Amino acid sequence: MKNSIKYVLVLNGFLLAATCFGQVADQSDEKAIISWIEKHAVPIRHLEAGNGYEDLQPLKEMLKDVKVVGLGEATHGTREFFQIKHRLLEFLVNELGYTGFAIEAPYFACKPINDYILHGEGDLSSILTGQGYVVWDTEEMVAMIQWMRSYNQHLPVERQVKFYGLDLAYQEIGRKEVLSYLERVAPDWKLQTDSIFRILAKEEEKWPMQKDGGFDKLMLTTLPSIQTLMDYLVVNKEPLVKKSSSPEFEQALHNLRVMRQFIFANTPALKPPFIDGVMVRSLSMAENLIYLVDQAGPDAKFVVWEHNSHIAKNIWKETNLWRGTTLMGYQLRKKYGEKYYAIGLEVNQGSYQTRLSVPPNLLGDLKSIPIPPAPVDSWPWYLSQSTVENFLIDFRKASYPTEVEAWINAPQQLFLTGWVHDPQRTYAELEVGRLYDGIIHIRSTNPTRPTTNALKTAAAGKGL
Repeated sequence: MKNSIKYVLVLNGFLLAATCFGQVADQSDEKAIISWIEKHAVPIRHLEAGNGYEDLQPLKEMLKDVKVVGLGEATHGTREFFQIKHRLLEFLVNELGYTGFAIEAPYFACKPINDYILHGEGDLSSILTGQGYVVWDTEEMVAMIQWMRSYNQHLPVERQVKFYGLDLAYQEIGRKEVLSYLERVAPDWKLQTDSIFRILAKEEEKWPMQKDGGFDKLMLTTLPSIQTLMDYLVVNKEPLVKKSSSPEFEQALHNLRVMRQFIFANTPALKPPFIDGVMVRSLSMAENLIYLVDQAGPDAKFVVWEHNSHIAKNIWKETNLWRGTTLMGYQLRKKYGEKYYAIGLEVNQGSYQTRLSVPPNLLGDLKSIPIPPAPVDSWPWYLSQSTVENFLIDFRKASYPTEVEAWINAPQQLFLTGWVHDPQRTYAELEVGRLYDGIIHIRSTNPTRPTTNALKTAAAGKGL
């Protein structure tokens, strides 16, 4: 285990490195590029929900055959990103019949949020804080969840929108569900499973700040037992389903699968033949989303909220840190083909919310960080030259003059940073046309607005 905050940042997949920046401006016709942007920009007249959908109507044609829409973000702390995603969710639900919403947040700890949205159970402020990721504990997220709750009232279950987490940490609810299931259908397995879960719970308390390789020492001891239990469930599926139901069986099995994912993603000893933690985490989120889509039925359509890195549709080959990495969006493109549509969200300038790191290995307070105007010849610089302030460009249906095609497929600087602040990692060099089907550009941004609970959690050095 590397005793460094940077290891934690990489482990959690929120940062990308930039090594050198391409000098595309010397190879392209600047006027032609800007003219092309102007021609293909679909103006977004309003970022906030509650302003109708007139300006979003072109998305109906753009997304008419799409099953999963990936909504990325260049930072996890940009208020305008949260607002436009909320508005897009409302549009996709109301106008295109989407019923699934999944986010880069804990798979198990988001279940109470779904219960609130579907049934009004619990106190929203406590539930939102309870999912453990300070990044989502914001006024903007509260507003979106409240809309989801309001929308669902008086609708039949099949038309209600559901809220899901895809990430791996904070697994207490999953452990309780598995133990409850075993007590009903296989009580002989409950005691030994409980002892394994106690080890996992103790190790999880260290997350995300593992010290001295603790996950290597103890968490690995749980892996054989979890795999054995999974094998038992699979072999005995028929009698177990008879004692319960098929959905209950599948839930218990997938709960164990997510626990196994968490072990793989957080034990450096599980390197080759296993891929490293960053990849495991992102690929696991893809696996979890595919499971949720399958469970929701053949006509289900999902909106996915992740970092720009995770929703990218192709293999990363631009940055040194993640070169050759296959992440979530790549798996979704393999699974759904053109029915997966990846939208990156990019910013020109402004500010964003981030979490400070406290040496040697702790997380600290929240802080607003300024974003200077984008460097000349970078992607956000070109986008900002448009007379349209905020807009979407669809790469799939666009036609490209030669100089524009060269530009869109060449490595370019994009603003791309993570949740935990690292001043050395703010821009990454990416081939935008390879990674995204479309891009949303926001000219100027502000930080998200953390709730009172979020401020207290961060000040106490808790959560992520």
